[in-house]
Amino acid sequence: MQQRLNHSCPRPAVFVSLLMVLALLCVSVAAHGQERCRNGTLVVNSNTTSIRDLGGCIAYLEDPGKAMTLDDILALPAGAFTLHDGGILNFGYTESAYWTRIDLKTTDNTAPSDWILELALPLVDQATLYLVRNGKMVSTGRAGYTDNWQERDLSVPNPTFRLKLLPDTVTSVYLRIVTTNTFRLPITLWHPDSYIEKVSVEEAVRGLLLGAILSILAYNLFVAVSVRERSNVYYVLYLVSAVIFISTEQVHGIQLLDERPAFLNKQYLHFQIVMTWFWGLLMARSLLETREHSADLDQVIRLCLYSVVVTFILCFFLPYHIAMEWIVLGSILLSVIMIVVSYLAWRYYNPAARSYFFAWTLALIGVGVYALTVMGYLPLNTFTMYSTQIGLTAQIILFSFSLADRIKQVQGEALGWSQRALANLKRYQSLFDNAVEGVFQMTVDRRFLTANPAMAGMLGYSSSGELLRHNPDVLETCFPHERLRRLVIEQLETKGTVKGIEARYLTRDGAERWATLSLHTVYDAEGEPTHLEGTCIDATESHQRQRIEREREQERLEKELARNSAEAKSQFLANMSHEIRTPLAAIIGYGETLLDPDLTAIEKRNSAETVVRSGRHLLDLVNDILDHSKIDANKLDVDIVAVNLPEMLDEIRAFFTPRAQEKGLEFSIVCDFPCRNRSSQIRPGSGRSSSICAVMPSNSRKRVRSRS
Repeated sequence: MQQRLNHSCPRPAVFVSLLMVLALLCVSVAAHGQERCRNGTLVVNSNTTSIRDLGGCIAYLEDPGKAMTLDDILALPAGAFTLHDGGILNFGYTESAYWTRIDLKTTDNTAPSDWILELALPLVDQATLYLVRNGKMVSTGRAGYTDNWQERDLSVPNPTFRLKLLPDTVTSVYLRIVTTNTFRLPITLWHPDSYIEKVSVEEAVRGLLLGAILSILAYNLFVAVSVRERSNVYYVLYLVSAVIFISTEQVHGIQLLDERPAFLNKQYLHFQIVMTWFWGLLMARSLLETREHSADLDQVIRLCLYSVVVTFILCFFLPYHIAMEWIVLGSILLSVIMIVVSYLAWRYYNPAARSYFFAWTLALIGVGVYALTVMGYLPLNTFTMYSTQIGLTAQIILFSFSLADRIKQVQGEALGWSQRALANLKRYQSLFDNAVEGVFQMTVDRRFLTANPAMAGMLGYSSSGELLRHNPDVLETCFPHERLRRLVIEQLETKGTVKGIEARYLTRDGAERWATLSLHTVYDAEGEPTHLEGTCIDATESHQRQRIEREREQERLEKELARNSAEAKSQFLANMSHEIRTPLAAIIGYGETLLDPDLTAIEKRNSAETVVRSGRHLLDLVNDILDHSKIDANKLDVDIVAVNLPEMLDEIRAFFTPRAQEKGLEFSIVCDFPCRNRSSQIRPGSGRSSSICAVMPSNSRKRVRSRS
């Protein structure tokens, strides 16, 4: 970067050196006016082509009231006029009128000779020439800013007057000058042939300068429209203001128009200068990037902008000459400030500011050369007269270089951003392609936009390209069940997103798989959905693992149930063996008693009833064993039949009362509602209600101690 800057810096230096060489050449063309002045009289001969510096030959007189006439001037004593010492006559901004006198004498001529007197002040309000010979006016001429071009001796921007001088005769030329602009009087005397050459050169210089500016304007207008960068737009507006200012100040090309456009009138000259500065400062702020990189420099430029705005407002209220004087001084101060600001910006953070620095330097040099010319340190010629315009043109050209550097800088930054974005895109593409999860985008009509290889593999495709070629319906593929698919669609329509939906789907080959899917809707600036983005995580292995775990758990529970069932069987058989022995013993015992011939009929009846009851109890036990076996075989059938509850309770009381008495216990059944009604019936399983009700007193009889 440093080498590039070092190689580019000589370009503005060449312009500076060129201007200095031109200035030295101009100095070498020393003013010969003083050598031609003899006792205050300007002597010309047949060899004289032009006299550019009339310093020492011009006498002037101030007319504060602007009321003096030629007769009043001729009536004044000889010492009323003040002889100018040298250089260009300059009175700054003044409201007075001035009279000037030049005494001319021709030698070596035998016939009258024609000469052209030029006042290089195109904005002069009124310039009146009086040609006096032997105390009498022999001719007069007038040229002014508002006069008709056809009334002038020559249709050129600068007021010019044709002079016819007699040989060996002193002719006094009186000029009455009135102007509201800066009062400087660069007066030159030309031979007609030399004047034509001079006009040709000046027109070429003016055309070159103005053509260069217009060409740059056209080019940068195209760039501003194409690039739409803020600094280019400000530069185009700056160029437009500068072209309007130059056209107004030089009055160039106005003679080609029927009438002067209002915006080119000199009464708006101060507004044009202010607008040029306004756009120039905005361009400087954007080009130098002070707002982004330097708060202090940005504060300086903003203060300059505020001062320009205030000056623009004051121009509506201040007198023209005061406003112009203030603007000229302010322009010099702003130029110095911009040179310092651009140098600091170039020095510390913005390499593109180097051309901007040299641009303002050349503009200030052009103003300085013209100031030295006005003060008489440099001779008046084409280059010194147009030094301000030359400096402005060089400034505009360097501004273009600065903007070009700025565009290159922006292009370099954009290229860097593009390269970084491309690198990031490659990284993201690698993540996208190598992701284990399926990642995809789909349109609002449920078709794939993009899909990574993992997504294609989950759906049974060999590649993403194959998936996009077939492009199935995303929701129908991932959510084959209609109910779940409707639920997903409703949630997307209401919330715009679904997360963690586990679904079973079929691949392209018909294989069953499970996946966890999430979808998110992407909206545009107007809130309209553009597409959907989703992820798909393969949950097949997890689902299979969970199924295996459930099967293992089910197997464990079944084993535990079988073990518990076996234990219950063992316990049941142990209990049943005791329960079976009790009624069998009663049956055998009472059966043997019935064999005794000595029993009475009542005893035989009681024994027979006991045998019958014990047989029934034994039958119930056998039925319980059979029911238990049916339960294990899952073949137990339940029949719903009506049972008279009071009768069932009477049977239980009749069965357990004698057994309780054998242990010295009291057994009774207390019935409450609904058993008060003897016809009360229930509908339990057949044979099950009495067995269930008999369990409780049976267990109680076994566990309750005797006599309690």
